[in-house]
Amino acid sequence: PESSGNGNGSQCCVNLVALTLSGQSRAPKRSALLRKAGIMLTIAIPTNRGFKARTVESLMNMVAHSKLDYHFVFPTEGYNTAENRNLAVAQAIKNGSEYLLISDDDMVYPKDSLERLLAHGKDIIGVLYSVRKLPRPFVITYEGKMNDEEAKKRTEPFRCEAIGTGLMLVK
Repeated sequence: PESSGNGNGSQCCVNLVALTLSGQSRAPKRSALLRKAGIMLTIAIPTNRGFKARTVESLMNMVAHSKLDYHFVFPTEGYNTAENRNLAVAQAIKNGSEYLLISDDDMVYPKDSLERLLAHGKDIIGVLYSVRKLPRPFVITYEGKMNDEEAKKRTEPFRCEAIGTGLMLVK
């Protein structure tokens, strides 16, 4: 990936891409190709407080829908969620996964979310989601002059400076 500035003088070595999961995706299906290639995916829900039932239901529906080879990691040993994310990355590397899907413990997403993220072939791609308090801004730092209203209208991925790990796929 090319290097790009992040606006504060330092350099970012990856291109972050955001995707809205509302509506239908026009992205090509890649899961069949990945299945044939025997791609391993680690799915992680790092937490220090337990899981929401609707998150587990979303995860189960997504797994049943995509039919890839999975390794599940539910790190809870860390002092905080950030530490548990690091534990998830270490486990994904240890088991030889080519992709890591990270979900927050309170996210709910469509069953085709993984398929839609994989379809774009990006090194790092996350989804737009908002905080749980009003006025409910998205957890993202945009490139340029984009804002939440413009982002909601997008149907294809777009570059950003930073995005939350509520649901993120990393290659």
